[in-house]
Amino acid sequence: MAALGYSVTSVEPGAGMAALARQRLAAFGSVEVENSTFEEWDDGGRRFDVPLAAAAWHWVDPSAGWPKAHDVLRPGGWMALIGYVVVRRPGEPEVYGRPPALDVAVPPPRQ
Repeated sequence: MAALGYSVTSVEPGAGMAALARQRLAAFGSVEVENSTFEEWDDGGRRFDVPLAAAAWHWVDPSAGWPKAHDVLRPGGWMALIGYVVVRRPGEPEVYGRPPALDVAVPPPRQ
């Protein structure tokens, strides 16, 4: 979104991930990263044209998240939820399970 010239306010619950996002997005002057969960985030009365969650909305408590999303949505705006769905034909093998390389790269936990 920032690369397209839009102003972006990112809400990231992890302090380390928020710091990394700030570092990686520093070249875009229009990006602000706020360290908070969406539910506890102080929107400061701001309103947004397109609140967007990319493969993350499932982490938000719906009883708090949907009302907050409604509150921060500017009239006439859109809520954008980006996710993914795996579609397989009958009889096709499951290829989206545990990646084989993971067995080599990460030893199994000790029992």
